[in-house]
Amino acid sequence: MQKLYKSELVGPEAFHLWKNEIYTSLATGEIVKFSTEGHLTFVTKIGKKCDAYLGIWRVDLRNDNQEMLVSPHIPINGKTPKLFNSVALDKNDGLYWTDSSTEYHLNDGVFASISDPSGRLIYYNFSTKENKVLIDNLWFPNGIIISPDHSFIVGTFGSAGMFSPGVSGIILADWSGNIFAAYYNSDGSVSHISDAIVYNDTLLIGSPSAQYIGAVPAPDLLKKAYLSKDVNISEKESKTNE
Repeated sequence: MQKLYKSELVGPEAFHLWKNEIYTSLATGEIVKFSTEGHLTFVTKIGKKCDAYLGIWRVDLRNDNQEMLVSPHIPINGKTPKLFNSVALDKNDGLYWTDSSTEYHLNDGVFASISDPSGRLIYYNFSTKENKVLIDNLWFPNGIIISPDHSFIVGTFGSAGMFSPGVSGIILADWSGNIFAAYYNSDGSVSHISDAIVYNDTLLIGSPSAQYIGAVPAPDLLKKAYLSKDVNISEKESKTNE
């Protein structure tokens, strides 16, 4: 695995592709723009703390009007969200989001790694204001992103892993919540994977505990999905990226 920008940044946790340029947030509060060729550009420093325990909010940047979309106090399918993590907007008036744990807050995360999984992938409908659990019992689901052709969603899961303790990786799921592919890291080169994105045939991997951006050749299924609208997801597969 290639380590981009080693020791030049801390905690590249969430990626976003905008106008063919890659952005990431850092654990130090900055947002930077980077390329796989070695160009790193400072964009801004947020300067404010966003608490993952306060729910999901919509903010109008023009007038700072704020609206709570998902409350941390209302149970969903009988379980109250404990750690709101990542969101991804779809094109059908809704958003996908991850509830990393229904048992523990972040400061008790060590217990999540040795307990039964309680994380969830959830869909919020703006029109009905309802939440629907798509996948339950995930080990600390983290960053999520919708493929450009909206044929599936890519999600990362945490340190306990879906396969064995100490393993983290990436899952691919269709809109019904069925997992049809999984890619995982088992050699310890990247721990606590929080987000991933495909760019120019390269799978870029982020982690809040890393001081670099991981880069490996993108799996064929992911490359095909990002280049074509004709993606066959009927065959289940499991790969190891090291």
